[in-house]
Amino acid sequence: MEPMSICLRQAVLADGVTIHACFGATEPWEQFQTRYSHWMHQQEQNRLFYLLLEQDEQLVGQGQLHFWPRYRAEIAYVAVAAAYRRQGFGTILLNRLIQEAQARSCRQLELCVTTENHPAQALYRQLGFTVSHGFRTPSGEPALVMETSFAPVAKTLFTGV
Repeated sequence: MEPMSICLRQAVLADGVTIHACFGATEPWEQFQTRYSHWMHQQEQNRLFYLLLEQDEQLVGQGQLHFWPRYRAEIAYVAVAAAYRRQGFGTILLNRLIQEAQARSCRQLELCVTTENHPAQALYRQLGFTVSHGFRTPSGEPALVMETSFAPVAKTLFTGV
């Protein structure tokens, strides 16, 4: 059996139709397209990092990293297609998003998860996130904010030899 090819890459405008088909099919295309165009604009301005995970050229997962002032970032819209869950793809996505936050000197990283999503909460805890506080989503569903912190990256000056 041939090994599977995994690819992590930033989303581009042309990916919108595929992303909608995999993860947003319940939302009307016009509504999704408006949000997706906004995300692509934010990515161009380095305020968002939109990551796609593909296996053998099939879209398997997605995740976004939103950058806020004061060295903060938020992981949002993490999703793995149903047929690929519990195979480590969520961990791959999250680790890459965490690496990107650290590379951009973020000191605090947070995400939101519904209180009923116990598998996701367990994964986030494994990756070092702890519960900060609870809240209710706009639809009234109970949810948690989980966060993790990083030490500031020390920058050294090259003095030459």
